Parts: sequence; C-alpha cells; structure tokens
Amino acid sequence: MTRILVVSHTHPRLTRGGAEIAAFEQFRRLRDAPGISAFFLAGNGGWHARRAGVAIQRPWGPDEFLADTPGYDHFRHANPNPGLAREFAELLGELRPDIVHFHHFLGLGVELFAAVRRHAPQARLVLTLHEYLLVCNHFGQMVTRPDLAPCTEASPQRCHRCFPEHDPRAFFLRELWLKRFLAEVELFVSPSRFLMERHVAWGLPRERFAVMENLLPAASAAPLAPRAPGPFRAGFFGQLSKLKGVDVLVRAAEILEERGVDAVIELHGTAEHQPDSFRDHVRRVLETPPRRLIPRGPYRNDEVTALMRGVDAVLVPSIWWENSPLIIQEAAAARRPVIGSDLGGIREKLAELPGSMTFRVGDPMDLAARIAEMAALPAEARTPAPREAGARLEELLALYAALPPRVVEPEKQGRRKA
Repeated sequence: MTRILVVSHTHPRLTRGGAEIAAFEQFRRLRDAPGISAFFLAGNGGWHARRAGVAIQRPWGPDEFLADTPGYDHFRHANPNPGLAREFAELLGELRPDIVHFHHFLGLGVELFAAVRRHAPQARLVLTLHEYLLVCNHFGQMVTRPDLAPCTEASPQRCHRCFPEHDPRAFFLRELWLKRFLAEVELFVSPSRFLMERHVAWGLPRERFAVMENLLPAASAAPLAPRAPGPFRAGFFGQLSKLKGVDVLVRAAEILEERGVDAVIELHGTAEHQPDSFRDHVRRVLETPPRRLIPRGPYRNDEVTALMRGVDAVLVPSIWWENSPLIIQEAAAARRPVIGSDLGGIREKLAELPGSMTFRVGDPMDLAARIAEMAALPAEARTPAPREAGARLEELLALYAALPPRVVEPEKQGRRKA
C-alpha cells in the first residue's frame, strides 16, 4: 500500500482558488485508487475556527488535516511557529508517507520541505508550482510596481526597484534561503512549459522538472443545450481583481456599445478578497455598469460548467503571466472557446484549444474586436470538440513511479522510529 500526503496552502471548503481545487482533486482521486492510502493537509489561513493550543486538527475526517499558520513571513516564505513544526513532525511519524506532494508552501513555510527529509527520510518529495512566488515578491505574479507591467526577469536590483524597503542584499539572501530548502525537492511539476522555463531561468535544475497539467474535477456530462436567443455572451469567471483584467473588461463593454456590436460581457464572481480600495472601485463601477456589462455575482465551484454553457465564450483577460488558469481547463470541459490575453501560460494553453483567440494584453479595444469577430462566426464554428479537463491520474502515478527510491541511512531510520 503506497501512502501519499498531499499538502496545500488552503482547503476548497475555505477558499475557491485553482491551486486548492487541483490539490484536493488529486487527493480525492488518489484516495479512491486501489493500492493507495491518501491524506490531505491544508493551511488554515485564518478561514476556519482555531483550537487553542493545537496547530494541526482534523475538522472533516480522519484523512484530512488543517494546519494553523500564524506568524508566516511572506518575504522569505518562512513559518517559525514551533507548534506547527512539532505537530507536522508528529503527523509525518503517524502517516509514514512514501510520497509527500506539496501543491503550495504559502502560509506553511518552506521549512516543511526539510522537515519531510528529517522526519520521513524514506518519502519522495514533490512540489507542484502554481505561480511565481519563489521568484517574485509581488504576490508571485511577476508584474512591476506600481504600474503592473509584466516583468521579464528577477534580480536583486530589479526587485529592489519594486520594493525599495528591501535592499538588493535582502533579495539575494531571500533567494539563497529558498533554494536551500528547494534542494530537498526531487521533482517539480509545472502545469505549463512557460512556468517551468521561468523557474529554470531562476536557477532550478531542468532535469528535476516534469510538465503536466493539474488533475481537475470532472465536468458535467449533460449534453449541450440549444443556445438561447439574444446577443452574443462572453463570460468572465473568477475574482474581480485588477490583475485579472477587470478594468479591461469594463472598457471593452463600453467599446462594444460605442461600436453597436450585438454582444455583452457577463461578470461571474466578486471582489470580496481584494484590497479595500479596489473593492470600492468595483462596487462603484457595478452600481451603474456600462450597458453591455452584466454583473452576475458569486457562484459555487460545482456551478461553473452549467454557467459556462450559458455563455458563448469565456474571457481570460489577465494582465499578469498566468501559469495554467483553471478557468481555461473548465472552459474546455464545458466546450466553450476562450478569448484570452496573449501572454504567458494563457497563450500556451489557448494554442491547445481550437476555436479560441488571443488579444493584446491590457488592450480593451483589441478585446472588443475579438469578441465582435467571434460573435460573427456561426455557433458550430466556435464550439470546440469534447475534451477531458486536466491530466489523468495515470500520468501522475507514472511520474511517481519514475522517482528513484530513497536510500535511507540506517541511523536516520533508527532516529525516525525512536
């Protein structure tokens, strides 16, 4: 029986980001697979009630764990909390994993990589990368401050220009600190080649990388319904944030109206997790939105396929180097074309999705033109063929099987059993 611990920065019961959805789906499929015992550890991040004096609890069952993460250092991605370190070591001793697969270290701290090596020396250590947190201190999104232009290279001097409160030496030491713990990782999994190349350029060894899409929840098998009458509908799904291109959408809706294009933009999502200033900005815009912009409000993860099938195309107007947006995989599963920004992982993934289009990043006029172009096509010409979203479990198991076995020194085995 192979024992696998999947680790994520949070749990999809608490937040609805693509990384935690992918991590939990991986855990769920592993748990249901024969010959595997799977466990899931998620960071709390303050979203769930804490138990005093307990760092790791089991609020949802014997194989799901939730870790409190107070004291996290976002600059170094470190967590010096002794309670977390102690209870994580105890958890490793209890679970005895053969593989520990991190989907994130955010909140938890990169020190946990070394803890795996110390307290579960037999375990293979895998890390799936979801963005550029290791490379970039700006929320891992590789855009400059304050203009939010895509950044093409990280260096202590360039990073200091974005964060003058940290001198170049601090960024140099930050990189050394992170790479000290990343040296323990035996396999880096990247959902896009673009993300992999950014990290290789930063100094991670290419030979330790594998490119594989995340495992994603299966889409509804319901047949496509006939298109309802009305204008062409382009839908945005996700957090209403500046980096997701919400302002680009607002201006594109105004241009559609100015040009008399029979199309609307629907906004599915909220700005609830955004900074107060931008949340207030979104609220003001949506109080009196442009005529061609229709706010639809929040949605549940299990509704996304049905909602996507209610639009003609899905919009991904991000202004940062996305990796492999979950929304593109969900659109493919719902058989909807995508109109997305021509950069990074978006461009890479749309090249694999027939019928989709790209537009110049941050250019609402070009976005409006692509919406008008797609709206002019017959419906059958813009409906992609059926496609499975994400990777298959067999692909992941093949990556695990290719990992060489750990050679554990006898004294370390004895120390762990003690």
